[in-house]
Amino acid sequence: MNYNVNEIKEIFSFFNPEKFTDEDVDDFIDELANHNCVPEFSWELGATKCVIIFYNRDYVVKIPFNGKMEWDYDTDDYEFQYFYNGGGKEGWDYCQLEQEYYIDIIENSGFEQFFLKNEAIKVGNWPIYIQQKISECCENYPAPRYRSVDSLYRVRTESKEKTKLPDEWLAVCLENLNGNIEKLDEFISFLKNNFSDLHRGNIGYIGHQAVVLDYGGYDE
Repeated sequence: MNYNVNEIKEIFSFFNPEKFTDEDVDDFIDELANHNCVPEFSWELGATKCVIIFYNRDYVVKIPFNGKMEWDYDTDDYEFQYFYNGGGKEGWDYCQLEQEYYIDIIENSGFEQFFLKNEAIKVGNWPIYIQQKISECCENYPAPRYRSVDSLYRVRTESKEKTKLPDEWLAVCLENLNGNIEKLDEFISFLKNNFSDLHRGNIGYIGHQAVVLDYGGYDE
């Protein structure tokens, strides 16, 4: 992953987290698009973060939210409240949690190759986070990246650990683990025991490497 800290600080120099609320997310995106020297980008909005995806960069920028839900009397339902939460300003900073999980749980586990690290950069006094960009996300059922149908067959017939994660992704994990089905079961158990809220939207690929890109969980 290659990024220039000064470039990122310049791109987000206008960022004012005190005004960054659920009502201002669209205004923030519009201002970012009109800011000088900003590469072409798309963006995704989740419960706990906004992700800026630059097309010609090998990284994404993650901006953490508090992830809280409050009752909306207009819609008569719960709605996410998107308030900037860098540094744990209002509850949990889920990007910061990922950094802590990486150090406390993932590092030296033997499964580091499957997890993307966050790197914090402060814009003023407020952290935003850099993470390597994936090739594909599993959310929209992309073409599988396993190299052998045998890998998929072995996941479905030999693996003793059950999970809701897609077999196609696990088949790539198996190939990343040199076909060791026992090691794959250890990895699945490791995921189940240490992380919550893992689903198709939080996993993907970098080339032929299966990766987990969002593992901070979610606490309603």
